Amino acid sequence: VSNQNSFRIFPNPASKNISILSLWNGSIKYEIFDMMGRKILQGSFFKEISVDIETLSDGNYILHFQSNDKIEHFKIVVKK
Repeated sequence: VSNQNSFRIFPNPASKNISILSLWNGSIKYEIFDMMGRKILQGSFFKEISVDIETLSDGNYILHFQSNDKIEHFKIVVKK
């Protein structure tokens, strides 16, 4: 479980999907990047979401969140 003050991301490592819970208010944009900096997935949500990652290959990824003037990053691991 990745857990900073504003987000809870689980499971991590994950194989099929990741659940994201946020304390931020308003719309939150998320992006998932591979370690080469290529954007793999993106979307937006309010408070919580389950993101399907079954199409991602095994490896490390960066999960980027942005809402208004706030930005946070997390490392997630895909392992099937």
